[in-house]
Amino acid sequence: ESVKYLEKNSKKPISSGLEIVLLNNPKKIGDKARLLILFDKKPVSDVIVAYDSKPRGKSSKEGRINIRIKREGLQNISATLRKSSDGKKSDEIVYTTTLNFKVEK
Repeated sequence: ESVKYLEKNSKKPISSGLEIVLLNNPKKIGDKARLLILFDKKPVSDVIVAYDSKPRGKSSKEGRINIRIKREGLQNISATLRKSSDGKKSDEIVYTTTLNFKVEK
């Protein structure tokens, strides 16, 4: 699990696990947050993405998804990736990450 808070958007991954990269700077309600979902710094598809704990869709084969901003203030976007395991210790491994950033008035 990981959490990332952005005060300034860098558009670059900072970890090698599951990560959400914000590709633009949404400024107001109604703007779309353009997101890139990465695992081991590579785009990953079919990752479930949630906004304020409500699933909004899955990432494309290029690892991309757009989420419309519904309110001002602190935004909470999370992603969950499930990968098969060896079946000895577990059946699957679940990776989660959260991206937080603010949208002002």
